[in-house]
Amino acid sequence: MGAKAVDFSCGKPYVFKVTRSDTSSYQSHSISEWPSSSADNKFSTSEHIDKFVRAEIPSSIENPRLHEIVTKCLMHGPCGIDNPGAPCTEAGKCKKVFPKEFRTETTMKASGYPLYRRRPGDTAFVRGREMDNRYVVSYNPYLLLKYNSHQLRSLHLSACCEIYL
Repeated sequence: MGAKAVDFSCGKPYVFKVTRSDTSSYQSHSISEWPSSSADNKFSTSEHIDKFVRAEIPSSIENPRLHEIVTKCLMHGPCGIDNPGAPCTEAGKCKKVFPKEFRTETTMKASGYPLYRRRPGDTAFVRGREMDNRYVVSYNPYLLLKYNSHQLRSLHLSACCEIYL
């Protein structure tokens, strides 16, 4: 049994299947690389991207399990000036560019990378600190809940591609 996922980190959609083996470990299998010339295969609207990928703290009332997984496992930091000893900190700044900027809607950069919606307002106390949507690592809600993915936060697809689950 598996689920399909989409990765945008290489600049164009990449489809793969996530399966769980008998040893309870997760594996990814390439399904296809969508041709960049086909307009039918692109996620061209922010609404379409937002159906699959989120970068906001979910409501603890509407979906308490998803809220728990995201706040426990998918909050980045503290790092940078707040924690100079963090592995992602270099020259006082986060190498992963956290905190991200607030955005009212998802947009695509010219390079093809999405800039996910991160609205102000939602906060959670994580590792003794109040964090907001600027610190949320992007995720697919369906896969997080289906695979209880707090056990696995990322799949390395290749040297340049990584999707956070």
